[in-house]
Amino acid sequence: MGARYLAATLILAFHAIVAAQDSTPIPPVGPLPPPFNVWLSEFRAEAAARGIRPEILDRALADLQPVEQILERDRNQAEFSLNLDSYLKRRLTPSTVRTARAMYERHRTLAQRIGKTYGIDPRLLISVWGLESNFGRFAGVRPTVPTLATLAYDPRRGTMFRNELFDALEFDDALATVDVLYDLAFLLMDLGKRDFTAHANAVLNAYLGADANSGNLLGLAALRLFLSMRAAVRAKVELLRASLAEPGRADAVREEARAYFALAQDFLVLTRPRLIAIGGLSGSGKSVVARAIAPHIGAFPGAVIVRSDVERKRLFGVGPLERLPQSAYAPEVTARVYAMCRKRAFLALQGGQSVIVDAVQARAHEREALAALAASCGVPFTGLWLEAPANVLRDRIAARTADVSDATPELVDVQLGYDLGPQDFTLVDASRPLEEVAAASLERI
Repeated sequence: MGARYLAATLILAFHAIVAAQDSTPIPPVGPLPPPFNVWLSEFRAEAAARGIRPEILDRALADLQPVEQILERDRNQAEFSLNLDSYLKRRLTPSTVRTARAMYERHRTLAQRIGKTYGIDPRLLISVWGLESNFGRFAGVRPTVPTLATLAYDPRRGTMFRNELFDALEFDDALATVDVLYDLAFLLMDLGKRDFTAHANAVLNAYLGADANSGNLLGLAALRLFLSMRAAVRAKVELLRASLAEPGRADAVREEARAYFALAQDFLVLTRPRLIAIGGLSGSGKSVVARAIAPHIGAFPGAVIVRSDVERKRLFGVGPLERLPQSAYAPEVTARVYAMCRKRAFLALQGGQSVIVDAVQARAHEREALAALAASCGVPFTGLWLEAPANVLRDRIAARTADVSDATPELVDVQLGYDLGPQDFTLVDASRPLEEVAAASLERI
C-alpha cells in the first residue's frame, strides 16, 4: 500500500469529521439545563429505578460537580476551532502516515476481516483509529464518572452521555472481581505449558504462604478445574489466531491449540495426594530439600510446603525475618505450631494437593501425629529423616542469610542431646550435595 494512498485515506477520514466545521465555536444546543443539583437528583432517582445499588450511587456521585474544563475542551476541539487546511497540517504528519502504514501491515488480516463484515474500507478503519486514539496509545486521562456527568448535564450531547453514565454505573463491581486463585491459574498453567513446573510450584507456595487464610487452601479443590479452564481459553485464542493467520502459518497455530486442549484434559486427571514429612535437626537441609522435591510430587504444580518456622512466626504475628524470643520455642508453643502445621496439611490434602511438612519433629509423638493424619485422610505417607554430621549442620546455619529460621550454630549442640525416641522415618544422608539428597529422597517416596 503506497504512502500517497494512505495519506489520501487519512485525509478522507479527517475530512469526514471536520469538513463541515469552520472556526466558529459550536453554540449550546437546546434549552438551558436545570441547576446541576436538581439534574443530579433526578438522575440519581432514575439510576435507582434502574436497579443501581444505593452504595454505588453514594460512592460515585458524592460531591459531584460539573467540570468546567471538560466543557471548554468539548467546545474547543481542534475539529471545531481549526479550518481544514490547518487541521490537516497539524495532524497529517509524515510520522502519522508512517505509523498508519505500519499498523495496517501489522493488523491487515483483522482489519480486512472487519472491513468485510461491516462493509468498511480497512484502510479507513485504521485511519479513524489513528485519529481518535493515536492508534490505541491514548485512552483518556480524566476520571470517568465526573467527565461523563459533565457531558451528560450539558445539553449539546446530553442524551448520549447520559446513557454512557448509566452504563458506567451499572457495571457492577462483582463483574470485575475474580477469584485470585483462578487468576493465578493462568500463570501456573502457562508455566506448566513451558515445562517450568518448579517455577509454578514456587509461585503457588508463595501465594499460599503469604497469609494464614485457610480459604486459600480450601480453594485448592478447584485448582485443577481452574487450570483446565485457563488452558482451554488459551486453546480458543489459538484457534482464533489460526483463523486469522496467513495460510502457511495456520497449521502450526492450530497444532498449538491442540496442545492446549490436551493440557486442559490432563489437568482434569485425578492424582491421589500424599503426605510427606521431612524431619531432621536444624541445618540438615529440610527446607531446601522440600523445595527441590515439591515440584515432582503429586498433581501439578506439585506439593504444598508447610514449614513450621513460617507457622511459628505467623502465630506470634511477626515478620518472617524477625527473631523470636526463646520463650517462643517452649514445648507448649511448639505443640501449638505443629498442630497448625497439621491443620494446614489437612486442608491442602482435602483440596487434592500433596503436602510436605517441613519441621524438626524431634519427638516420636510428633512424627506419629503426621502418620495418623495421613491415615485419617486416606492418603499415602512417607517420613524422611535427614542426617548430617554436627560440623555440617553448624556450617550451614552459620552461612544462612535472610532466613525465616531463628536457629543458630549453638542450637545444634542442644538438639544433639535430644532423645529422638523410636525412629520410623526413613534415614537420608543429607551431607551430600542437594541434587543427590533430593534424588535420594524422591527414590524413597
